[in-house]
Amino acid sequence: MPNEDGMFTQAELEKAVRARTAEMKTQRDTARDEAATFKKQHAEAVKASDGFKVRAERADEYEAQVATVRGEFDAYKTRSGRQDVLRDALGGKYSKGAALGLMGEYGETEGAGEFPEWVAAQVAGRSGLIGALLGPAEVPTNGAGTPAPAPAPTAPSVNGGTGGAPPPAAPEFGRGQIASMPAADWAAYKAQLGMPVKT
Repeated sequence: MPNEDGMFTQAELEKAVRARTAEMKTQRDTARDEAATFKKQHAEAVKASDGFKVRAERADEYEAQVATVRGEFDAYKTRSGRQDVLRDALGGKYSKGAALGLMGEYGETEGAGEFPEWVAAQVAGRSGLIGALLGPAEVPTNGAGTPAPAPAPTAPSVNGGTGGAPPPAAPEFGRGQIASMPAADWAAYKAQLGMPVKT
């Protein structure tokens, strides 16, 4: 406490300085401890961040691998489905080489549409590689080398089988009439179909 003149004694001054110095030292130590704690937390945060970064990079790699596998599987499914279509169309003339050739031909055909429809059109027209594999369309014959007449249509039963059958329908122009064609007309018709004509 100050004396009557408002002055502190030497002992009081030294005591006040010691107290203030101790307080400042405590504050300094607290700040140092907090700084060390923050530094440690920062190091842990950086380490965790690096770990997250590595995991994110691995996740990107896995995602790319999954996308590659999915693409390969989709390509396999497409190829397998096309091979099934070609097996049905070619029967015993199917081979892996023929399938690869036909799939390549399909890929190079502009506006080819869906693969099954394209194959059906190739089979019907006997064009391209399918035409070479299958040969010309076969026309049924009666054993003597001439086309066999189409079977006569059977009339449906009327009145639950108690009435007479309706008269047979008139044959359409087709196999039934082809059998009665003159030889010259038959040769011209075969040529229109792209079939070999004996000379």
